[in-house]
Amino acid sequence: MAHPRQMSFFDGDEHSTSANISIKKNHELVELCHLIDWPEFIELAMDIRAAKVKSNAGKEPHYRELLGAIALMSIRNITFRQAEDLIAHYAPARYLCNLMDSTWSPDQITIFDFTQRKGADGMELLNQKFLGKAQDLGLLDPKKLMSDTTALEAMIPYPNEVGLMNRFSQLVFYL
Repeated sequence: MAHPRQMSFFDGDEHSTSANISIKKNHELVELCHLIDWPEFIELAMDIRAAKVKSNAGKEPHYRELLGAIALMSIRNITFRQAEDLIAHYAPARYLCNLMDSTWSPDQITIFDFTQRKGADGMELLNQKFLGKAQDLGLLDPKKLMSDTTALEAMIPYPNEVGLMNRFSQLVFYL
């Protein structure tokens, strides 16, 4: 038996909690989930991927889950990080992504990579279809909505010892 404050390698994750959560059937994300023809959207996403990728090598993406994340981002007009947080901690978002019985949750990099592999035209097509379904459900007013999922975080170089020494040597040699 381990000390109460010592983490165990064998008993699973003692620091996480699971709960059986019920969601109202009339919640907007639950209704949207039931309105979308997921096999059709998965087939569309697979066709877009096949057109963009030269060979289908590597792991097959979690189409259903990541398409749910794209739908969530389209409907709520949120960033990749916000989508990651909602999917990890908000039951209706997990339901939309078909993750209620799963311990896996996509991170923002996984969602971003999935959207990048679809390309701008593929994402535009998917967004139009998701927003059309949401409009049919009455979740949004299309006159006021604009969805853009092309945001990318800036790569900021931070000074390190090698870079600082290089700059120092350049300054010394030019004096």
